[in-house]
Amino acid sequence: MFIEHKCHIGLRDIGIGNKLKNKSLLGFLEDAGGIHSDIAGYGVNNIKETGLSWVILGWKIKIIKRPEYGEWLTIKTWSRKTNKFYAYRDYEVYNEANELIVKGTSKWVILDIENKTITTLTDKIVGPYKKEDKQALEEEPRYKIVDPENYINKCDYKISRSIIDVNKHVHNTSYIDIAYEALPEELYYSEELNNIEIIYKKEIKYGEEVKCCYSKIEDEHIIVIKNTNEETIHAVVKLK
Repeated sequence: MFIEHKCHIGLRDIGIGNKLKNKSLLGFLEDAGGIHSDIAGYGVNNIKETGLSWVILGWKIKIIKRPEYGEWLTIKTWSRKTNKFYAYRDYEVYNEANELIVKGTSKWVILDIENKTITTLTDKIVGPYKKEDKQALEEEPRYKIVDPENYINKCDYKISRSIIDVNKHVHNTSYIDIAYEALPEELYYSEELNNIEIIYKKEIKYGEEVKCCYSKIEDEHIIVIKNTNEETIHAVVKLK
């Protein structure tokens, strides 16, 4: 089943050059996937009934042409494949001229809210999503955790209430804001990079402090978000 969702790029969605921010793009994609889950009966409004909530493990997004303020976008999303524990959701974004401007994929698990455990993806859960065979990206992401030996910059970040979601941990799109704190100033104040990969490893809760560690390997910018003593990796953000 293919789901289409139209969205408008407003003032809150733009950054340098009045172009769509990466965080806002992920939010649009997330909204489209949420609509699909609502239809399938496993959306946010169904959590009290099912006791289950989807949790994202990773994004990989390629922006072909970055849209600007005022544009209307059509988000196309579908459930691509599942195995015992993991579900994969793909996306395509089209502009008003019907040009394909963004494509990407994501990896998810479904969590038992009461027990805080990953639930097996049964036919009862995944069947209503009506999977499609189409793959948006040419290659399947490896979602590989990278921890460089050397870092160019490190900074501390304390988690505020404003970025906590319904699952009581940092909302997945807010990891971009955290990661950007460690970017070199000239990179932070330039147009955002068009290839985004985020791997989530351990949730971050309100009041915790994390350390953002920035490195550059060839043409890839890597930010590893760790706990303060740098023994635990919470997430990795890769930009290219």
